[in-house]
Amino acid sequence: MAEVPHMPSKEEILAKAIEMFKADMVMRGLKPITPTEDELKEGNWFETARAELMSGVKSQLEEYLAYLEHEAESIREQLGIKPAPPPKEVRELEEQIDAVTTRLEETKSRLREATREIETLRAVKVPVKEIAPPPPKVPTCPAHKVELIEIFGIHAFPWGPVDVPSEMFLFQCPMEWEYYICEPRKACVLVSLDKLKLKLARITRPIAPPTAPAAPTLRLVPKGLITYEEIRREREEIERHTRFEEYITIMGYSLETYHVLDALSKKALIQGFRAWLERTPFRRFYP
Repeated sequence: MAEVPHMPSKEEILAKAIEMFKADMVMRGLKPITPTEDELKEGNWFETARAELMSGVKSQLEEYLAYLEHEAESIREQLGIKPAPPPKEVRELEEQIDAVTTRLEETKSRLREATREIETLRAVKVPVKEIAPPPPKVPTCPAHKVELIEIFGIHAFPWGPVDVPSEMFLFQCPMEWEYYICEPRKACVLVSLDKLKLKLARITRPIAPPTAPAAPTLRLVPKGLITYEEIRREREEIERHTRFEEYITIMGYSLETYHVLDALSKKALIQGFRAWLERTPFRRFYP
């Protein structure tokens, strides 16, 4: 049986109820008439016809259900699907619950022991290991990607040796011998020789070459004291010298920066000018 059983419709039930009503009227010797639907329902003819029609359908449904179960079992065998195992008994489930409860208690006990051990270790003070600070990062040359050489202390520049302070953060490239100023947390800046010479002249003084000690001379007592007016007149005469501006330019100054120097610095420059004038009595040729 491969078809679904036919369920009786309302019209079929109504027709069966009319048929049963007329047959009953004939058996009583009465003239059969066609009753209405309400009369059939009031006389229970409608329900009786439905029960009679559904009695045959019930057996058909049972046969169809058995057919479906047989087909499902055949399909499971073809697909290799095993039937579900039977449900476990209450005793087996209780045994499993007891085993899981025992493992849970053992796990909780181990956890408590581990917690106590951790607290004991925390109570012991472990000496803090001092980590040495990382070495300072050496700046690199932006052009050649090599480490720069830090310049501090006495350094021989093209114009002579100069004592360079470490606060200047002066570095030199070993490839092109260029000078850079690399201040902390700033990018290295290339500085030209002219600017570097002027910057050094403002904060340092050139180191004079070592000279042989002069032979001891007899101390002469001056006939008269030199007045400040004579010193000022001599200084102004030297400042008006035609080559004085050339000398202070070589030393990294200009007339404007020279005039704002203190008296001691001006005196040192004047004395240096006298020695320089003796060494270079003639004017250099500048293209």
